[in-house]
Amino acid sequence: MSSLSGINFSGLASGLDSGSIIQKLVALERRPIFFLERKKKTFSKQKSLFNSLQEKLKNLQSAADTLRKASTMISYKAETDNEGYVTVSASSNATPGSHTIDVSQLATAEIRKSNGKADKDTTTYGTGLLKITINGTPNYVTIDSSNNTLEGIATAINNKGIDVSAQVLNTGDPSNPYTLVLKSKNEGTSNSFTVETDSGVGTLNTLATEINSNVTAATDAKFTFDGIAMTRSSNSFSDVIDGLSITLTGIHSDTTAPKDTKITISADSSATSEKVKAFVDAYNAVLEFIQDQQKVTQVDNAKEGEAKTKTNPLFGDSSLRGIRSTLRNLVGGSVSTGNESYSLLSQIGIESDKDGKLTFNQGEFDDALADDPTAVKNLFTDSTSGIASVIFNQTEDYNDTVDGLIKIRIDGIDRKNKAIDEQIRRAEEHVNKYEEELRRRFSNLELIIGQLNSQGGALNALNR
Repeated sequence: MSSLSGINFSGLASGLDSGSIIQKLVALERRPIFFLERKKKTFSKQKSLFNSLQEKLKNLQSAADTLRKASTMISYKAETDNEGYVTVSASSNATPGSHTIDVSQLATAEIRKSNGKADKDTTTYGTGLLKITINGTPNYVTIDSSNNTLEGIATAINNKGIDVSAQVLNTGDPSNPYTLVLKSKNEGTSNSFTVETDSGVGTLNTLATEINSNVTAATDAKFTFDGIAMTRSSNSFSDVIDGLSITLTGIHSDTTAPKDTKITISADSSATSEKVKAFVDAYNAVLEFIQDQQKVTQVDNAKEGEAKTKTNPLFGDSSLRGIRSTLRNLVGGSVSTGNESYSLLSQIGIESDKDGKLTFNQGEFDDALADDPTAVKNLFTDSTSGIASVIFNQTEDYNDTVDGLIKIRIDGIDRKNKAIDEQIRRAEEHVNKYEEELRRRFSNLELIIGQLNSQGGALNALNR
């Protein structure tokens, strides 16, 4: 092989296919790089799988977080026997039980209005400051020549953004149909208001006096709850007992209706079971992932010398075995709930199958929740041994971004891959130098053979 300006001419003198020989020798020299790249590919697959496992552990941590908190573990529902008077809803901190409520008066918003006017957008009412005092706090609305009609005044009040709204109503009166109506945005006597002007004179003041005089006073809601008389400034409130929101919708004045409306608060088994199912599903997803990594698959039609079985990248990984063992032990633990009948998950319809995965029996769970919701709650929420609490703590440790198990394993893989990258870099340098050396030697060989051929030709010429 001869060379000219970097162009190689293979075997011109020797007749050898030196290019092919060099290619094969270089390929042999590259074999360690191939094995390093394959090793890195395996490590990268392991890293991807650990990332997937971490996501599943985070899902389990999130599901456990919902169940470990007494405020969110059990959902409650509230119902009434007559929504014509009261509607109710319950939050997670409600207490099961029954109550009665008797509504004698609804809260209403204060309304003040002007006398009827012939038009809404032609007649003007002077200028100045309209003073609207809400529960002792004055608010000033500027009335000028651009907005001193009924409609303009209503718009100016609404643009002020205070807790009083204004609108012009058409009453249908043949002579003076238009009335400016001001209404508090909030119910109750604490939200009453007055209307006046800063000058106390003029047509704007006359209008303000009319509005202030024609009043439908605000009222507070009045009712008895479990026989105790109460008042509220609004018809909707949630401060009578913890966890119960009440909206009054009617007055118990109909003598044909029951005097009291009954309110019942109970555990909402449907909403609660959905949270538990989410926990079970998240737990099973972790175990299924780990089990999949431990599978040994038979390879059909394996050729002689090839492996007859195939395993996954994390097969036999001790970290995965440790996670599975720890989680199974935690969900199988006994919890002091105040009721020995409900101290294990298996006693509320959650059992482990032969593979360690959890099964959920809706009927058994509903029965346990109805029988003793407090014990069921404690089974998950107890800060020391509650199932959701210990699972949350454990998965939080696994997922710790500084020194969690998954972080440690991923960092370890990253270090290995970095070391492999350096090995590959050095090996590539070696192979490149090796190839250059081969080309140099074969080039020299071609030169030597070429020279010998020339000398041989000269000798043959002399012998003729």
